[in-house]
Amino acid sequence: MNSDCLADERASGYGTLVEDAEWDTGDRICVRSSSDVLLVLQVTDVANGQDGSMEARAELWKRP
Repeated sequence: MNSDCLADERASGYGTLVEDAEWDTGDRICVRSSSDVLLVLQVTDVANGQDGSMEARAELWKRP
């Protein structure tokens, strides 16, 4: 599907995808559900604050 994702993990409820990860602007984070739906987050801004927040643009992909 999308081979340039940094993290490709099966979705398992709520929580952090990769705890304490270091993300840069432009990085792509992928979460695949059990129904072949792929959520792709592309980091658009990384905050310089202590809280580690970031902004991302989301895309939802599904296999045809």
